[in-house]
Amino acid sequence: MTEGDKFRLKQQGLEFIDITEHPNLGQLNAQRASRFVSPEPRLSAQSSGAVNALLAGEITTDHMRTDIVKLSSFWTRSYRSNWGLLSSNWVFDHVSSILAAKPSDKTKVSVTKFPHKFVQNSVILRLEAADDTTPEAEKEVVIVGAHQDSLNYKLPFFRAPGSDDDGSGTVTVFQILRSLVEQEFVPPHGVAIEFQWYAAEEGGLLGSQDVAAAYEAAGVNVKGMLQMDMTAFVKDDTTPVIAFFQDEVDKNLTTFATKLVDAYVPLPWNMTTCGPTCGSDHMAWTRAGYPAIIATEAKFEGTFCRTLVTDDG
Repeated sequence: MTEGDKFRLKQQGLEFIDITEHPNLGQLNAQRASRFVSPEPRLSAQSSGAVNALLAGEITTDHMRTDIVKLSSFWTRSYRSNWGLLSSNWVFDHVSSILAAKPSDKTKVSVTKFPHKFVQNSVILRLEAADDTTPEAEKEVVIVGAHQDSLNYKLPFFRAPGSDDDGSGTVTVFQILRSLVEQEFVPPHGVAIEFQWYAAEEGGLLGSQDVAAAYEAAGVNVKGMLQMDMTAFVKDDTTPVIAFFQDEVDKNLTTFATKLVDAYVPLPWNMTTCGPTCGSDHMAWTRAGYPAIIATEAKFEGTFCRTLVTDDG
């Protein structure tokens, strides 16, 4: 399948997963299925105390507004363009600066550029307790992600600020990281928190598939993945909501997320859908056999869907 084919699909309002590079994604984890079954959701008193302590800190949209202005200032964040490379470099530098603003000897952190066959990199930040001696093979990994790229569906190298899709999700993940750093959060032993900003979602989930495939091959124990895609837009004269997709997601993890909204967020939630093959980078993790969910800004029925494509079409 050519890039021209992809743009023609985009112009027709069709979304897709390009599985050309990873036709067997999930086959290894299918043999480890019992390891990646999500548990029944529950909220513990200890966890509630930790969340309330985080929420007690100063949480504003000021940083998010500044970040979205900068992110949308790139002419495009297309994964095949030099602008896309520059924007991914900025994401890397920005998350590094968030960490540098309040260093801690209680946590071990790393920020890496995950390379692909195209010029734009995905960016992965890992946070864990500095004194955690849990063997890597036994460590549980929790991922919060968003896609950093943007695309002009009509003219691929023309202006594509991508403020909502998915600049909004990108800066939401920035803010989650910033809040944890400011409150000196330390993950419990045996758990690593990762923040991932994916390249080339608009090209058919190319970046997230590369990352998920690498984690599957390495046997990484991903306990859950939350994708933030389009989290800012509120239609005039409507009530803001937090929407969760109900297709291509882990049901237990989604239920747990709705309980978190009920417990901590002064907004309603709803379930949304646009068919069994629609969504975002969470689908790469679902295909890899890991529990994954997506939070978004509103109901999406009828707005877009994804179809699987290969070199054969």
